[in-house]
Amino acid sequence: MIKVHSSIINRVKKGLVILAIIITVVFLLLFITAWVMESKVKKIVVNELNKTLITKVDVEDINLSLIRKFPYASLQFKNITVASAFNNDTNLLEANHLFLKFSIFDVIRGKYVTKKVDVENAKLYVKRNHQGNNNYDIWKSSGMNDTTDFYFDIKQVFLKNIAIVYLDEPTDFSFDVLIDKGTLQGAFSSMTYEMTLNGNLVINQIDIEGQKFFSGQQAATNINVLVDNYTYFYTINQSTLNIDGLSFSVKGIVNDADDAGIVDIKVISDNITLKEAIAILPQEYSHYLNQYDYYGFLNLSRNRAVS
Repeated sequence: MIKVHSSIINRVKKGLVILAIIITVVFLLLFITAWVMESKVKKIVVNELNKTLITKVDVEDINLSLIRKFPYASLQFKNITVASAFNNDTNLLEANHLFLKFSIFDVIRGKYVTKKVDVENAKLYVKRNHQGNNNYDIWKSSGMNDTTDFYFDIKQVFLKNIAIVYLDEPTDFSFDVLIDKGTLQGAFSSMTYEMTLNGNLVINQIDIEGQKFFSGQQAATNINVLVDNYTYFYTINQSTLNIDGLSFSVKGIVNDADDAGIVDIKVISDNITLKEAIAILPQEYSHYLNQYDYYGFLNLSRNRAVS
C-alpha cells in the first residue's frame, strides 16, 4: 500500500489555495479594469462607427467585458439594428448580441483592433435590386481605419442562430437559410482575400426563377471563395455542400461589377439515387413523380449561368 506523507498533501492543498486566490485576483482585476475603461472604449468605438457608416445603427446597450470572451476583451452590442443602404427597406441586420473582440493587452494599451466578431441570434437580410445596387453597401468611401486608436483587422466571424435571407432581383434568385453554428474566416479588411465558410444550417427554401427547391433540409457547408473587391469578382473554388446526406460539389464565378452582373455556378453530385434526385426537385414535379417507384443511380450536374 502506497502512503503519501501528510506534508506533501498539505503542500498540494496550499498550492491549490494559492492558485485559486491568484485566479480570483486576476479576474477581479479584469472586471475592475473593464468597469473603469468601459466609458472610454464605448465612446471611441461609437465615434468611429459613426464616421464609417452611412446608415443608422440603433443599440439598446453596449458593455465592455474582459472576462466573457476571455482570452479576448469584448465589446457587446445588445439588441443592435443596422439599417439597409436602401431607404424604407427591411433592416440589413437585427441581432440580439454582437461582440467585437480585441486583444486584452491592446485594450490596456489604448489600442482597439477588432480581431474577431461574434454574432448571436440574428436576422440578416441581403438584397441586390434591379439597378444592381446592394443593400449592404453601408460603408463610407473614406473614413474607415483612419485612427490609430481603433480599426478593423477582422480575421474570423462566428455565427450562432443566424437567419439569412438573400434576394437577387436581376437574376430572380433567392434563398432562406438558418445557420445553427458557422464560422467565416478571411482577411475581411483587405480588398482581396480568401474566405471560407464552415457550418451547419437548415435550408428553408431556395427559389430560382419561381422554382422552389428544398424545405427544411439539414445541411453542412465547406465553402471556399476568392474575393476581389477591386473588380467585384468572386471565384468559388472547389467547395462542398451536404444536404440530408447528399453530397454536392460546387464551383463557379460571380462578377458583380455594374457593367457585368454574371453568375456562373456549377453543382455536381455523383452516384445519387433516382429517388434522392426527385426529392430535391420543385414540389410541383416531385409530387407527381413520387407516385412511381424508381431504382438506380445517376450523376447530377446543374449549371446556373446568368448575365
